[in-house]
Amino acid sequence: MDYSMIVGVHRPAPGQAAAELAEHNAAALCSKPYAATHAGDTTIVYFGIIDFLQAWTGGKKCAHVIKACCAPPPISTVAPPQYARQFHDFFLFK
Repeated sequence: MDYSMIVGVHRPAPGQAAAELAEHNAAALCSKPYAATHAGDTTIVYFGIIDFLQAWTGGKKCAHVIKACCAPPPISTVAPPQYARQFHDFFLFK
């Protein structure tokens, strides 16, 4: 499977890093921020996995049939429930 990593870098105003990290933790987001301070400046870094989902259309169903015949598994063009399982299993393994 092919996913992309997105990296967000934030440099809060001096003295605001602790408040912003506390606010992030209260929001219960899935990604964990990583913070580093050097010479009084704090940098907060966020990492995430992104994937662009598309509607399961007739064209996608046709692509699924072609890939199922010609491509090695796991194929990327699969019905949403199977895709969800593949996505979950891929990161569970990692």
